[in-house]
Amino acid sequence: MSASNMKRIGIWCGLISLMLSACGVKDGVAESTVDPGGDASTDAGKIETVAGGIVWLHSTNPWGNPGIRLDAGGKVIYLDPVDPIGLDAMPKADVILVTHPHVDHFSAETIARLAKTGTVVVSTKEIGDSLSGVDFQEVAPGQTTSAGGLEIEGIPAYNDDHAIESGYVGFVLVVDGVRIYCSGDTGLTPEMKSLTRIDIAVLNVRKYYSLSGEDAATFARTVKPQILIPIHWIPGDVRFGDPAELEILRRNMPATTELRELTFSG
Repeated sequence: MSASNMKRIGIWCGLISLMLSACGVKDGVAESTVDPGGDASTDAGKIETVAGGIVWLHSTNPWGNPGIRLDAGGKVIYLDPVDPIGLDAMPKADVILVTHPHVDHFSAETIARLAKTGTVVVSTKEIGDSLSGVDFQEVAPGQTTSAGGLEIEGIPAYNDDHAIESGYVGFVLVVDGVRIYCSGDTGLTPEMKSLTRIDIAVLNVRKYYSLSGEDAATFARTVKPQILIPIHWIPGDVRFGDPAELEILRRNMPATTELRELTFSG
């Protein structure tokens, strides 16, 4: 073979190699850009932006602090707001999510003060029956609904202290393309462990009443959220063993997930 022909072959091989690389093929095998759950990975910048909009509400309720506010995607979203410090200065809600009717998670008075025209409360039928004067969207475990332009799925939430028959829920919601899981009070259930492509997990951490530190760490190892935010616990308060459970969580977090501990909003 002449030197000129060999040169042409070399050039064509190089071009083919570049084309295969551009198409995501390496050593004859296509490289997947889709995660194992079948969904494209969420942009890290979007995840960080949404996570940066999560505020942990400091409640006056003695049972803990299970409430958050999420400012993202042009929406103001509250989860389980109960008597938060600085309530009158807080922005009005577009959507309010309530996991169950226990007094540290549900306050009709707080909801009324956060509501404006167009606010939608999303929860179980029991909560809806306790409210008046506000738009309500029912969701049950395993159901998906929409409110305020958001897709919201009810995830079963249950343990020895919260019977499965009660129909309490956690939530998976999608905000600006970011999938957020809010656990509510629950044990480490099969439904939790089967969740896929969770970008941000907001987990209630309190042994016996909700997730233990090891439960939360096991969730992180299994589901692999990008960011895990523990709430409900009370820093420095040993009545429920919260500081010990948080220390267990810190020691056992996998490298695949960032543990992000928030400070109170007030």
